[in-house]
Amino acid sequence: MAKSHKLPFSNRIQHNSSPFMLMHTDVWGSAPVSSLDHSRYYVIFNTRFCWLYLMNTKSETLTKFKQFTALVQNQFNTKIKTLRSDAGGEYTSNLFRSYLVAHGITQQFCCPHTPEQNGLAERKHRHLLDITRTLLLTANLPHSLWADALLTANYLINRLPSKAIQLQIPFQMLYQSPPSYGHLRVFGCQCFPHLRHHAPHKLSPRSTQCTFIRYSPSHKGYRCYDPLTHRTHISRHVIFNEHIFPFRTSTPNIPPNSSPGYVPPLTLLPTTIQPTSSTSQLAPSPSISNPPTDLLPSITPSSPATTQISSHFFSLTPTTHPPPPHPMLTRLKAGISKPKQILDLLASPTTLLTPTSFTQASKLAPWRAAIVDEIEALHKQGT
Repeated sequence: MAKSHKLPFSNRIQHNSSPFMLMHTDVWGSAPVSSLDHSRYYVIFNTRFCWLYLMNTKSETLTKFKQFTALVQNQFNTKIKTLRSDAGGEYTSNLFRSYLVAHGITQQFCCPHTPEQNGLAERKHRHLLDITRTLLLTANLPHSLWADALLTANYLINRLPSKAIQLQIPFQMLYQSPPSYGHLRVFGCQCFPHLRHHAPHKLSPRSTQCTFIRYSPSHKGYRCYDPLTHRTHISRHVIFNEHIFPFRTSTPNIPPNSSPGYVPPLTLLPTTIQPTSSTSQLAPSPSISNPPTDLLPSITPSSPATTQISSHFFSLTPTTHPPPPHPMLTRLKAGISKPKQILDLLASPTTLLTPTSFTQASKLAPWRAAIVDEIEALHKQGT
């Protein structure tokens, strides 16, 4: 009693003679956000090949099962023999049970708190949601598109080899023909559907940037989502840019006054010279009516958006000097300017003469001194 635990499950795989001998089903939900068509739940009918139906509420389970039963009878000319599910209220209702009895379908339930007995459906949920999250994260799509990503994931899983059936393809096993892959496109990529019939006049654009969200189950075309109008367009004539994801390109935070043609105003600050008591002579302030060129911004035509103005400030007004605190007569007050010093600099040669022979080197004083030093060093070392 103190060590009670679950018993192990058998690894035996049951092989049915028909795909619809035993059908596993389960309901998932509710989703944290509604999809574009306001769905919060979905139900699957799985027999290695998975059928998926979106629902607004769990009470739609019987309606979806009736649709699925009609599809099986019409498309595959067979009937579902057994339906296995958990003991949820959507499967144990009187209406659901009455429908199964009327159509001769055997109903099997899992034991309470034993989802392993319906492991085929439970494992399919995990597989679907793993792919769904991957698609949404890769394309950085909002969670409101979870239903489209889910249907795309189910569409792809049915057409990929499965390890559970020895790397066979569920689509090929059911329809006895290999699936085609030429129409597959990258989920969430940029696309441009042909929208000529939506144009208000002949000069309007024939297309607009959209995002590919899934394959249309009832059309030979693609469903493209326009994030500006929140409309979904179905079209066969679509141009894809599979390396561009519109929702993944982030717009940088541009400050309000940083347009390419914007130049911030220059602040003019008056410059004043503070007298010091340690000197009795003040040099006149240099004229800066023509500002130096190194303080001006360099404008590159090829990148106007990155043009910036230097933060240096300069004054364009004549400088005013405060009256001296003592009656001393200074050069500045007397209008005597200090003469400018003119330096007479000799231009030094930019290149040094390197002798190419001993005769040339012996004529140059630095080289002669170097020769003497080298000979003395050899004598000292005895070499």
